[in-house]
Amino acid sequence: MALIYWLTRLSSISDLFFGLGMLSSIFIFVGVLAYTFMIMDFPNDDDEIEYKQKRKKFFNKIWVPILFFVLNILTPNTKEAMLIIAGGKTMDYVQSDTSLQKIPYKATELILKKMEDYIDETTSDSTKTK
Repeated sequence: MALIYWLTRLSSISDLFFGLGMLSSIFIFVGVLAYTFMIMDFPNDDDEIEYKQKRKKFFNKIWVPILFFVLNILTPNTKEAMLIIAGGKTMDYVQSDTSLQKIPYKATELILKKMEDYIDETTSDSTKTK
């Protein structure tokens, strides 16, 4: 039951990762923008060292939004997860059940028989009209 619950929540989790990625991107953008405004005004060398430390602090955090966006990309939504599970289970069932492996050949035979019947009907109809 826990698996089914988490499968239904995957879309929300993916949206959460996207939201956190956007929020952290905005935070870093504002920090870099503030650094840019601070760097325009260097009153003395002590402030320059402090500004460089602040810049390093924000540039070292760039991996955070990248991580959230990668998690967003790698987290399937609910429909994709259901498709993955259903497709995998179906393939396992088709490969393990020998009676299902015979269906494509029988389906091909049925289609050929129906086509032959259709060809016979059309040729007999065309000879009747002449």
